[in-house]
Amino acid sequence: MLSEPVIVKGLVSRGSLLQENLRKCNWKLALQAFHKTGGQYGNWCGKAPNGINDQPFVSYSACKGKTSKKGKWGLDVCTDSGLDEACSRHDQGAYTTDVFGMATKSLCKVDADFKEARAKMNITSTFHDGLSRSELNALTGANCLFDMMPCLRYERKAYWDWCQSWSGGYPCKKTKVGYFTYWPMGNYSKFKDDACGPPGCYSEP
Repeated sequence: MLSEPVIVKGLVSRGSLLQENLRKCNWKLALQAFHKTGGQYGNWCGKAPNGINDQPFVSYSACKGKTSKKGKWGLDVCTDSGLDEACSRHDQGAYTTDVFGMATKSLCKVDADFKEARAKMNITSTFHDGLSRSELNALTGANCLFDMMPCLRYERKAYWDWCQSWSGGYPCKKTKVGYFTYWPMGNYSKFKDDACGPPGCYSEP
C-alpha cells in the first residue's frame, strides 16, 4: 500500500511549496539531529551562543589544534570540507532576528551565499569535530532545514492604510522602509539585488 504524503498540519497555511520542500528530504531526521546536537557543529554552525547581534563572533571551540585552521574570513574553523567555514561567514551576516525561538533569521543574500557554499562541499566527508559530530550529517541537516527558513530583505514598500481626518478618515497610501520577511524555500534566484540595508551584508570580526 502506498504511504500517505507527509503533510505538516501546522504549516499547511504556508501553502504547497513548503510541503513540497518538506518532501525533498527527511526533515524529521534532520530535526532529530538538530535537537540531538543542540543544532551545533564545529566552531560556528548553530545558533550564536551569545544570542543575535550580541558578540556574534564567539566560537563553540569544537575544533582545536590539528583539526583547526585560520579561515579566509578571519576566524578559526575546522579542517573539514568547508561547512564550518561557510557557517563562520553566515555568522558574519550584518543583520539577524530570532525566529522559532531556536534559530536565526538572516538576510536573504547571506542565506543565498551560504547555500552556494554548501553546494560546493564534499558530500562524502568523514570529518567529525571534537565532539564527534559529523560534518556530513550537519551538511545534510542544513540543506534540508535551510530550504524552509525565512529570510530578510531591506526594502521600500507602498501599502494601503487608513488616514484619520475631521470627517472620520479615508483610505490612503503609505510607504514603509525596513526589513521584510520572505520565504524563498531555498530559491533565491528571484532576488535581483542584495537588499541588505544600511549595515551592509556582512560585518567583519
